[in-house]
Amino acid sequence: MADPGMRARVERLVQGDVRVDDLTRLFLFARDRCGGRECVREIGDFVAHHNERFKGLVTRTSRDWFLSALNVVGPNSHFEWKRLPPIYIKFIEAQFRKLQKAIIAPWTGMTKAEAARLLPGLLARITQNADGTLALPADLTRPEYDLLDCLSGHLSRSPAFTEDQLFSEFSATLVSNALLLRSEKAELEKSKDVVSLFAITVMHNCTVKIDNNFSSRLDASVWPSRLDPSVWGTTAYLSVDIGHEKQAVASMFMTSLDALNHCESELLKIDAPWLFDLELSPRLCLAKLG
Repeated sequence: MADPGMRARVERLVQGDVRVDDLTRLFLFARDRCGGRECVREIGDFVAHHNERFKGLVTRTSRDWFLSALNVVGPNSHFEWKRLPPIYIKFIEAQFRKLQKAIIAPWTGMTKAEAARLLPGLLARITQNADGTLALPADLTRPEYDLLDCLSGHLSRSPAFTEDQLFSEFSATLVSNALLLRSEKAELEKSKDVVSLFAITVMHNCTVKIDNNFSSRLDASVWPSRLDPSVWGTTAYLSVDIGHEKQAVASMFMTSLDALNHCESELLKIDAPWLFDLELSPRLCLAKLG
């Protein structure tokens, strides 16, 4: 049986009466009732625990990004195959999770599924040197070399999730909890942009714990044609300070929203990074809190 209070909030959304409190309550309700839909749970967790995140989809993606940025862009970017850094295996595993098949296939001549079958045995044959560094096996095959070369040399900027993924999961979660009728899905679609903007407000200014030494901060960022929260952080401006004056930034939640139509003009006059909190204005645009 549907929760009557939650159903009433969904009915308001469907009718175009969008209220921030309704979205807050719905995502908090959905976080433990989402049936494994990670995007919905993630936003619910951001609502519940905004200040610092230690786990979840964005945390995992941020940690993978950190490993990639540190090793592909950073001072360890040119590997010596017999003296690899101790974190190399974790780095390769992170790279494989992030890289798309469109990158892997042309570089290696194999599908991502084929690469997934090859990789575990390859990583298991990597040995440790006396000084703690790692070495590739002497009997490395050409396909194995091509796969490692591909994973070691590409910096993926794939987001943790997109506006389409978030709204699809949000809608499906409401249906599965009997809060949204299938006949109402088309009307709910009109609130998609506001759901994305709401997600941005709860992600913005949240710290993501990378490890004991590093943290990154999520920041709403305006690009020429879209609006998205990106990993910024240990420096005042970009996501990960990886030394030697090399820095990197990656989007964690990607949207296609036009900033001019979805931000209050007063907000766009303020230079990024925005160190203050954000909220939805009465016009349901991003605005400085207060």
